[in-house]
Amino acid sequence: MACKYSFIVAALCISLTACNSTPTNTPSFNDTNQTPLWLDNLPTKNGVMFAVGSATVYQDELSALASAQEAGRLALAKKIRVTVAGSTSVEQSVKNNSFQASFSEAIETSVPQMELAGVQVEAEHVNTSEKTAYALLSFNKHKAVLFLRESIDTLDLELSHYHIDFNAAKDQQLKQAITIKESMLQRHQLNEQLSNFGQQKQLLSSSQRQLLADVDHMLRQITFSISGQASTLLQEKISQVLIAQGLKVVAAPADFDVQYKVTWREIEKDETFYYFADSSLALTYQDSLLGQFQQKAKGVSADKALAKDKAIEKTANQLGRELAKQLFSYFSNNKGMK
Repeated sequence: MACKYSFIVAALCISLTACNSTPTNTPSFNDTNQTPLWLDNLPTKNGVMFAVGSATVYQDELSALASAQEAGRLALAKKIRVTVAGSTSVEQSVKNNSFQASFSEAIETSVPQMELAGVQVEAEHVNTSEKTAYALLSFNKHKAVLFLRESIDTLDLELSHYHIDFNAAKDQQLKQAITIKESMLQRHQLNEQLSNFGQQKQLLSSSQRQLLADVDHMLRQITFSISGQASTLLQEKISQVLIAQGLKVVAAPADFDVQYKVTWREIEKDETFYYFADSSLALTYQDSLLGQFQQKAKGVSADKALAKDKAIEKTANQLGRELAKQLFSYFSNNKGMK
């Protein structure tokens, strides 16, 4: 999924902050009013980008210099224009509204921004008369590319030891799937950076593509049973929407049980019907409670039945996404591969 430029810059800035916050070499420091040459003319070096950040000295110089470094990283981010944020395209093919996609999205939000090598604070300067701090930062593309390729090689080695054991219990299969998907996402992010640096991507091997296919197949085989304090019609409609999302809904016993109750509130105003659904849901696995959550939905229409149907459909759509989040949240806490 393509990121807007402002989001790209912000994401990269976060990544640069996480990496090399302490420079490899101690930067030169100038605490006089004499202007350093690099403030007017940036240094030039093959394969290296430079940027200057500045900040006002309000209280102490150290805090101002730290802010100047952050501003410098942002300036570098604008120059580099590299997407380092998590992408919703993890080299797989799933429907955007499917359970598999929701499960991937839950993983993506948990994967931290990767660190980008090659960033260094070269020099700092404080103009005491103008109460302004400056920082000169550099980005070494060669070091960054080397770091990216080494990181992908490390992930490939880890992935070679991963698999989905279809004979294991479903909780173990989910833990295995989470570990695989997280590694695949990190690999994808690293590859995107390589591409943005004009480097050739390191493509997935046939065994890695099969690994992704095994994960998606496993997710499609998870079964859910739906029970709750609601009408049979409501239960059927919720099941239909969940099935459309790729969930396998069956009668109990199932791998996971979803218990819910819905409280309805109806309002009619100006010949328009408003249906509000307040749902309380609990997800269990082998009689163990995995998670509980509340959700609200609203349906609006000039037709009373249609207004309620819209509220039911929204409830079910939210439920599918929330189930993916709950499963990931619970099983990612202890996801050792077996």
